[in-house]
Amino acid sequence: MKTSATPSGFAALALPSSGVLTELTVSAATLRVERQRAVEFQREVYRREGLLRDDTLEPEVLPQASAEGSTIFVVRERDAIVGTVTFYMDSAMGLPMDAVHGEEVNEMRGRFARVAEVGGLAVMKDRRGVGITMMLCQAMFRWAVARDTECLVACVNPSSRRVYSRMLLFEVLGECKRHPRFLGAPSIPIGLDLTTAPERYRDAHGAEAENHLHKFFCETPAQYGFADLGSSPYLQSSDGLTRGAA
Repeated sequence: MKTSATPSGFAALALPSSGVLTELTVSAATLRVERQRAVEFQREVYRREGLLRDDTLEPEVLPQASAEGSTIFVVRERDAIVGTVTFYMDSAMGLPMDAVHGEEVNEMRGRFARVAEVGGLAVMKDRRGVGITMMLCQAMFRWAVARDTECLVACVNPSSRRVYSRMLLFEVLGECKRHPRFLGAPSIPIGLDLTTAPERYRDAHGAEAENHLHKFFCETPAQYGFADLGSSPYLQSSDGLTRGAA
């Protein structure tokens, strides 16, 4: 059965009191000014990571972000942005990573009817290690399922590959290349088959595990997405995903 969804339906994923940070919320940036602020935040994080030059021009939202089904998720601490990720639904415009890993993306298009890319993942450095990345991942995962997405692709720095593989079960799709948009930083294409991900999450972490990914992504009500993860190692290790994520 198909499920329809709009960005406003994801406006109130919140982090309950867990002894970490209690004033974090994640929502879809639906207004133009919100989207621009999110891209400016991403640019600043990437610049500080050495992935963009200091003199990089003011950022613009990539055209693929305007495709139907695409959206930008933002985590805020009170009113300040502390994390962001972009969900790009494939369209006639293609996906951002086509420019570097087009062959691998085309292979996924041949296997799956609906493909989307995860990009623009950025978390404020002094807010890493408190679960912001996992808030963004949960919002992105639920949005992907609601949009009937069958495969997620991304390109990441090799230093982040094992985290994606071990935690989120992404698979490497091809060889490492240099990414021109990020000063030639190394980039590895990865993909996740969403048609089998729930079962794989259950198998990988055990049906009885208190904090396994199947429960986190598929069973836990969205607004209580962190209710059982206050002491989980996911909260510490997941923010390592941000380095070099395109």
